[in-house]
Amino acid sequence: MPVDFGSVRKLEDAQIKQGQRWIYSADFNIKHVGTTLESTGRIDTEIEDLKRIIINGGRVAILAHKGRHKDEDTEELDYVVPYLSKKLGVQSKYHFSNNSYMAADFIDNLKPGEVAVMGNTRVHEGEEENSASLAEQYSRLGERVAVGGFGKAHRVNASNVGILDYLPGYATRSQLREMELLAPWTGRSKEYSVAVLGGVKKEKITIGLKGFAETYDAVIPGGIVLNTALRVMGYDVGDSVLDDGGKTFENNVKKILDGPNGNRVLLPDTVMVAERTEKGFGHSRKIKIKEGVPKGSAIVDFLPTQKIADALDRVVDEHGRLVVAGTPGVMINGYTIATNTVFTRLTKPGVRGLVLGGDTTAEIKYKGTTSTGGGSALAFVTDGTTEVFKALQKNRLAFA
Repeated sequence: MPVDFGSVRKLEDAQIKQGQRWIYSADFNIKHVGTTLESTGRIDTEIEDLKRIIINGGRVAILAHKGRHKDEDTEELDYVVPYLSKKLGVQSKYHFSNNSYMAADFIDNLKPGEVAVMGNTRVHEGEEENSASLAEQYSRLGERVAVGGFGKAHRVNASNVGILDYLPGYATRSQLREMELLAPWTGRSKEYSVAVLGGVKKEKITIGLKGFAETYDAVIPGGIVLNTALRVMGYDVGDSVLDDGGKTFENNVKKILDGPNGNRVLLPDTVMVAERTEKGFGHSRKIKIKEGVPKGSAIVDFLPTQKIADALDRVVDEHGRLVVAGTPGVMINGYTIATNTVFTRLTKPGVRGLVLGGDTTAEIKYKGTTSTGGGSALAFVTDGTTEVFKALQKNRLAFA
């Protein structure tokens, strides 16, 4: 079903008044050393929208995050200010708070066309819990909310969803552009479609496996998805990754494998295992999964079965859709059998390929369509919407 982009307010259509206070929800979760950023894509994608507000005389309070409260790895966001200032052509400011009356006063004292990065939203326990009181405190910073940060559009946080209960909200061009990019890969299609899921994040199971098993013709799992599926089937997976954030997801995977679409999940019968070492992994060897992975070793790659190869070849032959969300093997450590099998098909003429995740894109050096949206991109491709987009739809009706 096509996305109804007309069901939300758009920043590009907004009448921005001189001196009007705008809150801008962004995703600045960027690795850095001092003010040297490891990557700048999450800032670059917001520049067009931010410029639209400041050129028209708006005053902007940016709400963003780095790290997670529960992991105790949050930090100040002042490291983004020099690069942001350079890209905007305006000296950005920084204020350590984001929910206090002092923070609201700081924004009130900005001049038209000025921008301030506020303190890290995830210093608050209530941010990821979508605390209503915290969202209301954020809302003191502005009169309107522009919601960017597609990378966290699948998360129901106080700064991107909860705040929309208190102020009129607008979808940014960066948000809509990413959804438009991904739209051809959403939902069911007459085209033969295959999804490859790798990596170690829970979203590959809770969003990716669940969604693709319902909407795509075949799913090829690697990483945490494969390890968990094999564990559910009763195989010993040794010290292979099974948890994310201290939680395992056997019940999620079992429900899918036992369900009506379980036969769409194509599992290998031969895997590559390697001993875990202080530096990563040692020498690898091939085993039949029925032999079980020894304790102290982990699955690092697999040999595609004929069924897996046939599914990939059918995508090539029928010019179908192929989505890769994470490398199926631990490519960063040199285990590339499964990844190379997928990549050779991904780059064939006529294949409608899509690679999700910044790390995956960098690892396989794919030059086709990519998205760094991660979990948000997975959510949109499998469900055709995101939590933020649904909240913006409700907001338009609430603030009609």
